[in-house]
Amino acid sequence: MAIVRETLWCAATVCFAAVLACGDGMVDPTYRGRPVFEFRGQVQIESGFADGEHDIRLGIFWMPEGPNTPQSTWIEQPSASVRIDFPSTFTIKLFQPPGALHFYLPDQAVARILLYDDLDHDGRWTPGEPLVGDAPDTVIAYIGSQANEESHFAGVTLPADFSLLRPPIRCFERRVNRFQCDLPLGAPCTDATDCCLAEDCSQARVTCITEERAMRPVPGGYCVAAHDSRFCSRLAPDEEVTGILGYGITLQETRRVLVRGCTQDSDCRAEYRCDAAHRVCTPDTSVVLLLNPAYQPQPICRECVVEGEPDARCVEPIGQSPGTNSRAGEGDRTG
Repeated sequence: MAIVRETLWCAATVCFAAVLACGDGMVDPTYRGRPVFEFRGQVQIESGFADGEHDIRLGIFWMPEGPNTPQSTWIEQPSASVRIDFPSTFTIKLFQPPGALHFYLPDQAVARILLYDDLDHDGRWTPGEPLVGDAPDTVIAYIGSQANEESHFAGVTLPADFSLLRPPIRCFERRVNRFQCDLPLGAPCTDATDCCLAEDCSQARVTCITEERAMRPVPGGYCVAAHDSRFCSRLAPDEEVTGILGYGITLQETRRVLVRGCTQDSDCRAEYRCDAAHRVCTPDTSVVLLLNPAYQPQPICRECVVEGEPDARCVEPIGQSPGTNSRAGEGDRTG
């Protein structure tokens, strides 16, 4: 029986499932070192198998040609594979950075988080084994040395470390739609009256996003504003921010609003973190994978679109997608 995905709120469109029972949380039981990166997650059944028994594993698949790498050349990192029992929550622990084959630039790598049916039960993906799901709203980025907004495909500055990014991302472009507002963007709220503190809030154009409206956890509510709020103004590219920083995002693929901008987690309130790819404060929740035997991967990259048309005001180009990486390293290609 299929489970229909809910409509989601957020630029990153993160899917939130109910907390499920514990599953297999150890990635590599033979290695007793300190993980270099770990994250928690949940598995949601979007569509089940018709019959039979299936050995479902979660794998990290690196993309050696960058975010637009064809599926046929994705490469699994076998040491990160973990068996999934249903229902399941999990903790992925990576004990080593990606190998040489996984990088699309000398110090940059990006990976999808996938589910596959381990038909030969060997604990790793083998060509011919079906991919049966992914984390549609999360990819892993690895940076060997700090990447600035000119060099990283997401158009943002990232530390030399692992990061979780929330697609779809406007790749190879720098965000330029910065606003500053005299409104408490990102503040907790129960209704719109909490989102404007001025004596006269006419034409404030503010909204309180709650868990009920967003159909996903939004701890304590979240204040947003329309682009044409009289309390907000667009910033010039090099203009200093003197108010609350706001970035434009799309709610439920139809409505554009301003949310709290950030550059690091400390810019966001408790229970929220800074989404590196979109530079906005989003709820700090677990990664969600969707099991679906009819899985079809969705693009990591997208254009900035407003009312169905590309909006050149949102971004400016910063480079081109890198070519094929032919270096050797750990893993099997999916094609």
